[in-house]
Amino acid sequence: MKTLVLNIWNALARSSEQRALELTRRRLLDLDDRALADIGVSRALLESGPQAWPWRPESEPATVVTVTPVPQTAEARPHLDRAA
Repeated sequence: MKTLVLNIWNALARSSEQRALELTRRRLLDLDDRALADIGVSRALLESGPQAWPWRPESEPATVVTVTPVPQTAEARPHLDRAA
């Protein structure tokens, strides 16, 4: 029984991942060629479907961007303090 539950769980997880990739692919296809080039995504690979993930030519390594949150101070948001 445990194996059956795990198999169902894994199938649902794969299905959810494929749906997320398809939604992302559709949104990326709405971008123009310049925007796709700026983020390093290939339109030809996008048009190939989710199985071509990560949609980048092999010659272009993926870029990892790290975002560090900036602490909010009253000086950084005076427009919010005036509304209060």
